[in-house]
Amino acid sequence: MKITYSLDEEAYLDFNVYHIKNSKTAKKSMTIQRFLGPILFLMVPFIFADLINVSLVGLFITFVVISIFWVMVYPAYYLRLVRNGVRKMIKEGKNDGAFGEHTLFFNEEGIHETGPAGESKVFWHGIEGMGEDETNFYLYVSAVSAFIIPKRNLEDSQGIKRFLEEKIVSE
Repeated sequence: MKITYSLDEEAYLDFNVYHIKNSKTAKKSMTIQRFLGPILFLMVPFIFADLINVSLVGLFITFVVISIFWVMVYPAYYLRLVRNGVRKMIKEGKNDGAFGEHTLFFNEEGIHETGPAGESKVFWHGIEGMGEDETNFYLYVSAVSAFIIPKRNLEDSQGIKRFLEEKIVSE
């Protein structure tokens, strides 16, 4: 089987967001950042109420509202930070090989990929896992890198998904 597709910056950004949403380490980090800040923030009224001679209850209610807001909006904020950070890193270096026309050849042994910077081969047992979101398939070759296959270029994305799941599970 052969798949030819164009990989763009948006697909790469999607992969990084997908990875952050599904990585145990990243989810743990986001949870800590999401809740630890407000917990520490809620201590501020107790410290400053006497110093600035303000009602503890009024100050505490204000800080509770701000903390609830933080807990609610932080995940979206965090993912936007990830997208912006990755976008900046992409612009830092030369990425001609990452983006552009790619071709994946699937056979009984594994995957052979050709792209603007060269080619690579991965055996089926070298694929650590598969992920999927609304726009792409991700075939992980390590804990932090994957073949990104945009669905927009696929005629039968469900058929390809079944094929890949069968190959990755059976190996």
